[in-house]
Amino acid sequence: MAATYQAPTPEGELLLLCARRKWDEGSVQDLLPCVTDWDSVLKLAGRHGLAPLVYWRLKDEHAATVPTEAFTRLRASYMHALRRGILYERELIRILDLLASRGIEAVGYKGPLLAAMTHRQVGLRDFADLDILIRKRDLPRIFEALGETGYRPQRDLNPSQWKALLRFDYEAPMARASDGSLLDLQWASPPRFLSLPVGPNVEGARYATVKLGDREFRTLCAEDLLLVLCSHGAKHVWDRLQWLADVAGIIETSPAMDWDAVLDRAAEWRRRHMVLLGLALAHDLLEAPLPERVLREIEAEPAAGRLARVVRERLFDPYAGETGVLRMARFHAAAMDRWRDAAVYLLRLSATPTPGDWGAVTLPEWLMAGYYVVRPIRFFVQYVFGRRSL
Repeated sequence: MAATYQAPTPEGELLLLCARRKWDEGSVQDLLPCVTDWDSVLKLAGRHGLAPLVYWRLKDEHAATVPTEAFTRLRASYMHALRRGILYERELIRILDLLASRGIEAVGYKGPLLAAMTHRQVGLRDFADLDILIRKRDLPRIFEALGETGYRPQRDLNPSQWKALLRFDYEAPMARASDGSLLDLQWASPPRFLSLPVGPNVEGARYATVKLGDREFRTLCAEDLLLVLCSHGAKHVWDRLQWLADVAGIIETSPAMDWDAVLDRAAEWRRRHMVLLGLALAHDLLEAPLPERVLREIEAEPAAGRLARVVRERLFDPYAGETGVLRMARFHAAAMDRWRDAAVYLLRLSATPTPGDWGAVTLPEWLMAGYYVVRPIRFFVQYVFGRRSL
């Protein structure tokens, strides 16, 4: 699959050039005189999480070409990402050390670890929280340990709601009020929904080590991380170029990538469509190098091409709003490998109560079953009005 796609505007094309691993100085030099709408550049860069990277790419040779106000805002985004990245890197080390001291197994991924793997500099990849994979059974002990440092669950749930969340969901967000730090605890679940079947309690889990400061920490191996990133991007309809840049970064910094293992595990986890879609977009838009056999797999999978066109329809629209629930649900269903998985997903989406339902309607704990009535009603209302959050 040749990298033939072109962004519809010079502003979108500039974003692509900055996001690509290989810096094409000649193309940037030729393109910059055509970039006239810097407000659009800023909107796109902010929406796609690439403002720090755009600043870094342009700050030396091309600073004089960028309008002063736009350059100042790009630099401010970079400095903000750098400060937050340094703080979160230190916080991740503290949290992992704390959990290890309590005998709790945990694996960090994304966030500062991914920044270290793909950029070698934390400020070039913006992120808002920390992601840690845990064993579900350890959640009470983790709440206790992190509670001593000021973290509290963001969801105020009763025991029955927590039981339901542990059964149907795969994450528990936490926050610390004193400094606004955010942490997302995730546990592995069967691949029956959009959860990620990785983590300490998954048979055959494979890891690599990443250096933060003068320490090495365990994270997902490149092959499993690639699958997780492609699943995450599909979950969010690939609304951010940053996620594709992550995929391209893992590919280009992992020359020994075991592509047989990637494709085999994608099939095992029933994520083949999602993975091929992510690889196709990273290759077409960001020129991520893929072996011929992977390109042939993409060419032979019609779903990858169809879904890629859906992503591109709105990728470079600086004024694109949030993805509506109907479009998101249809995209998710189309990205599933089997029609049975798509049917189960749609059934669960419309019928299984969520924290949003618990927060929107207050029922006594003894009437928890009533949320199975609330959920379809709320889903219908949100379906009609096209809201995203469910």
